[in-house]
Amino acid sequence: MKEILKMTLKLFVITFIAGALLGGTYFITKDPIAEQETRQATEARQQVLPEAASFEAVDMAAISADEAYSSITEVYTGKDAAGSVVGATVRMTAKGFKPGIVLTVGIKNDGTVSGVSIGSHEETAGLGAKAAEPEFYEQFAGKPADGSLSVIKNGTAGESEILAISGATITSKGITDAVNTAVGCYDKYVKG
Repeated sequence: MKEILKMTLKLFVITFIAGALLGGTYFITKDPIAEQETRQATEARQQVLPEAASFEAVDMAAISADEAYSSITEVYTGKDAAGSVVGATVRMTAKGFKPGIVLTVGIKNDGTVSGVSIGSHEETAGLGAKAAEPEFYEQFAGKPADGSLSVIKNGTAGESEILAISGATITSKGITDAVNTAVGCYDKYVKG
């Protein structure tokens, strides 16, 4: 009986120390991680809407309540140095082959997509992960922001078409659908 109590006490002490170390590590790293995420989001906004000198957050209350835009996490209007709105950025989470592709979409006032930035994702290396390469995401720049973008598997992409990543059509369609959703949100909640 004494051996069982001794082993139980040792196990409790080890578990307590491990828990305290994990909690301490979390406490020490949570602020730097949050700062890193904020910096990455700011860089993504600047990348997809380079005409903007500053960004202003859009109230998410109405957008969050709209089920069609439940994947959208933040919307910012971009303003030039004179303070005029030049467009908006929409950050969202899309589903490709695997869920969890974080992307930021820039939409200019002239009715075009100004850019797409792919952040974190869990897509298959060598296939869907190619979505984070410029050869794919740069296709969106200059496309019409009217929600009509579609994916083609081969050939030359037309004005409202995106050429799919070979072997990763699901990822390509997921990102393209997300861009169309971002455009819809922009039209409904920001543009007007």
